Amino acid sequence: MGVVGEKMKKIVIGLVWLLGSIFPACGHSEVNTMMMESTFRIYGSNGKTGTVFFIGKPDGTGKNKAVMVTAGHVLADMPGDEATIVFRKRGSDGQWTRFEQSIHIRQMGHPLWKVHPEADVAGMLLPLPQGITLSGAGVDWLVSDYVIQQYGIHPGMDLSCLGFPFGAEANAAGFPILRSGKIASYPLIPTAKTKTFLFDFSVFGGNSGGPVFYEIKNPELNGSTNIGSSVSGIMGLVIESYDITEKMSSTFETSEKRTPLRLAVVVHASYIRQLVDSL
Repeated sequence: MGVVGEKMKKIVIGLVWLLGSIFPACGHSEVNTMMMESTFRIYGSNGKTGTVFFIGKPDGTGKNKAVMVTAGHVLADMPGDEATIVFRKRGSDGQWTRFEQSIHIRQMGHPLWKVHPEADVAGMLLPLPQGITLSGAGVDWLVSDYVIQQYGIHPGMDLSCLGFPFGAEANAAGFPILRSGKIASYPLIPTAKTKTFLFDFSVFGGNSGGPVFYEIKNPELNGSTNIGSSVSGIMGLVIESYDITEKMSSTFETSEKRTPLRLAVVVHASYIRQLVDSL
C-alpha cells in the first residue's frame, strides 16, 4: 500500500506470472496500467460474466504464487466444473492479443476456490497459461486499517475501479474498462465492523469482482506533505449495486420496485488479505 516499515515510498511494483509463479520484473510506476494488466473477464457456460484480478502471494521461497481474486457469487453463479477467462498476450512487437482459456473452478462439482466466511470474497491459486506475462500487486497492496488511518483515506476521496459491465471489453485486446468515483459512506474503520463501504459509481452485471484502488499524490504523513511521492493501494472489490426496493400492494397483487442509486457496495481489502493469507 505504499507503506514499507511505516516509511513513505513511491510504489513501483512489477511481478511476472508464469504457470502460477511470480518472478521479479520491470514494474509500472503508473497504477492504472498495472491494475489493467492484472484484471480479466471471466464467464460461465450459462453466460454469467464477472471480473477477476490477480494478487501475488509469497510462497516462502522468495517467489510468489498467483492468486485469482473475485466476488464469491461470481464463481458460485457459474455452473459446471469449468469457466472461461479472457486472457491477453503481449507479442515481441508490443501488440496485445486476446485469447480465451478454460479453467477448472470445480472438481466433480466441488469448488476449487475458497470463500471468506464473513464476506463475498473468493480466491484460488491458479496455474496460468504458458507465456502469460502480467504486472501486478502483491498482498501488501491490500489496504489495512492502519493505512486508512495513517493516510487519512476519507469520504469524498477519488477511487478507480476496473470491470466488464455487461461483459463489455474496452477493446479488441480484451482489457477492462476503467471508471472512477468517490468514497460515499462513513465510517471506514474498523473494517472488521464496517465490512463494506459505498462507492459512487454505477454497477452493472459483470462489474462484480472488480478491484477498487487509489493513488494519492503528495500524501501527508505525520503532519508532513511528501512532495513528489505517491502511495497506491487496493481498497477492496465490488460485490453488488446498492439499490432501494419498494413494496407496492393493491387489492389483487403485491409487487416490488427496485431503484438503483448508482452506488457500488465494496468489500474492504482487509477481507481479501485474510482470504489470500489462508490459501
